[in-house]
Amino acid sequence: GIPSANADYELGHSHAEGPLVLDVVPRNTIAFSPNFPLDQTIFVGLAGQGLFKSTNGGTTWVPIGGEMAGYDITTLVVSPGYLVTQTVYASTYGGGIFVSTNGGTTWTARNSGINDLETISIVLSPTFLTDRTAFVSTAVGELYTSTDRGLTWSALSGPPRELSEQTNVHYRRLGISPNFKNDHILFLPTFEGMWKSNTAGTTWRYSEILPTSLVRSLSVSPAYGQDTTVFASTYGGGMVRTQDAAQTWVPLTTGMLNGYPDPTAISASYATSPVVFVGTVWGPQRTLNGGASWTFNPVLNTPVFARAVALSPEFSGDYTLAVGVDNLETGHPPYVVWNGHVVSTNGVFISRSAGNSWVPTQLNGVGVQSVAFSPNFGADQVIYASSLYYGLYRSVNGGVNWTRLGTFPTECCVSRVVLSPSYAGDQTVFISRPTGEPVARGLYKSVNNGSSWQRALGSEDVTLLDFVLSPDFANDGVLYVATLEKGVLKSTDGGATLFQTNLTDAYVTALDISANYANDETVYAATYTGIYRSEDGGSSWTQTIYRTRVEEDRASITPMGSWSVISVANSSAGFVLYSEVPGDSLRFDYAGTNVALIGGKGSNFGIIDVYLDGVFM
Repeated sequence: GIPSANADYELGHSHAEGPLVLDVVPRNTIAFSPNFPLDQTIFVGLAGQGLFKSTNGGTTWVPIGGEMAGYDITTLVVSPGYLVTQTVYASTYGGGIFVSTNGGTTWTARNSGINDLETISIVLSPTFLTDRTAFVSTAVGELYTSTDRGLTWSALSGPPRELSEQTNVHYRRLGISPNFKNDHILFLPTFEGMWKSNTAGTTWRYSEILPTSLVRSLSVSPAYGQDTTVFASTYGGGMVRTQDAAQTWVPLTTGMLNGYPDPTAISASYATSPVVFVGTVWGPQRTLNGGASWTFNPVLNTPVFARAVALSPEFSGDYTLAVGVDNLETGHPPYVVWNGHVVSTNGVFISRSAGNSWVPTQLNGVGVQSVAFSPNFGADQVIYASSLYYGLYRSVNGGVNWTRLGTFPTECCVSRVVLSPSYAGDQTVFISRPTGEPVARGLYKSVNNGSSWQRALGSEDVTLLDFVLSPDFANDGVLYVATLEKGVLKSTDGGATLFQTNLTDAYVTALDISANYANDETVYAATYTGIYRSEDGGSSWTQTIYRTRVEEDRASITPMGSWSVISVANSSAGFVLYSEVPGDSLRFDYAGTNVALIGGKGSNFGIIDVYLDGVFM
């Protein structure tokens, strides 16, 4: 029989004290014969298990494709002429393209002209039988086309955009128009956005699918009752801050390494010492002045993707913080020499010097997505860490040693861990499992330090992206959950059951709650359409005014002529283009309903600020 497949994708990047992000390589795929009603033929590729064929509609299966052993199959495509040619195509992650001309009995590699063998997809022209045209996308950003049924391949120019440092898997599965013969349209989803070509892949235009307001993480000041301050890390807009309860937002990108910050952690004594840490693809960055400027002290002197950042509740005295690192598919070094020993760059790393220096912990070699300090850390030295791959871990000596809590539901797939504000007394721990079968995913609660768990009713059919507990949880039993499908959910019985609030927007990416919640009932939620605030415990929500520029670190302006670039000091993405050649021009591709060009020009200069839908670009 055919082995079971639990998911269509293998998880990569994940939740980092903010939303869940899946950085995925397709490793399970299925293809039907175009003559299925007659021949009942199906091909299936399963992650780590190989290729299988059925000729009776899936009743029984036969393993085939031994030539591709060791490679995950990312796409299977059956030729429209299969009835006569018996031709099947497979793209593999590591082995490139394979072709069978005898119904899958034997396979031959066909990679002439292909440099990147980590192929993600292969698509055939709808008129393949006559035009013999196929296209291939690869992980590291290469595109190829063939006009001889895959015997040879020629490189195509990809989209005109730099590749992000945050992944090694850039291009995803290609899409081709059913009317390709006439319109020549291809679609290319990438980590860097969606692209469309109407020239059969020779040129590409960007298709805006993510708003400039997409928020990755929200952090409310511990002194919110007095300073009404909230930090938001945005996808492409850098770090922004409000100091007037979200009436206005300002960018805080001076010294930031790029415009894509992620998890944020604020010192408990922010009112007197405005210290904030943020995780980036290069490691944690720190501000000592409330975000006015940022500095960088690399972990073990090497780049790491800080998926989680957590500060000790006694940070102002012990200067202790931890970062959770998962470098999967980033291209960062997997190992580094530290104090004469080779250590992994994945795991939990501790600083006891406010981020000036770092040490690895025993939890090393494991990708970590979330870290949580005990509220009573000064006395109990308890830290929890979660991994999407290996589950939940606990340290009782300040992160030196770790114990894996390896029984369901903590044996794997734990994206976030949060401790009760009264953990010292109630021993209550919450975890989220964001994906997988409904029998496993959801929000789980333990009241005995992780020995046993109970799932919250109402969390089994949603994808959890974030959750927060009321600071007065021991008395009010309130928590909020951000979901992909049902907006913001709330519990008032300590996490036993969840019900929907009046913010029902799909794709709530991040949450945070006022430290003064008992009095102001204030909650912030970031959705696909912007940031919302509730001041009545979720009964009503107000969309805040969120207008800020995109701090883009990959040029979206195409110079045409003799242009030079001047970088702007202390900016994560600022630059100036200039030319002294008459007739030189710039091309700026955009998506929106209203563009205003504001600036001045004279006989020998021109300066323009671009506003897209009211947002300064």
